[in-house]
Amino acid sequence: MTELRLEGRSAAPGMALGELVRLRRATAARTASDDPAQEAQALRAAMAAALSDLAALLAGADAEGGAILEFQVAMLEDDLLAAVQANLHVFDGLAITAEPAAAIAQAAELERGDA
Repeated sequence: MTELRLEGRSAAPGMALGELVRLRRATAARTASDDPAQEAQALRAAMAAALSDLAALLAGADAEGGAILEFQVAMLEDDLLAAVQANLHVFDGLAITAEPAAAIAQAAELERGDA
């Protein structure tokens, strides 16, 4: 068996022990469209799928892992994120905010409680 040596910068000191799991490559591919409504719907669907996956992971998580997963859930359920994603458009296959002023104004309304 060939040795694979990876180098990088650790996020925290220490040592990791555990089972090595080889992940398969993702088989699903998605092609962006030029339709902003379709892109917004695809983003909402992806966020809903991520929330579902996180709920399944939370069911079997310990306290520390659960806290990390709950943070991820909070990010996906954040109203500010939803306000920004509502103003997404597509340019050359990449989702970008074509109307940043509208996204910022909507976010400000949410912060003030006007929305």
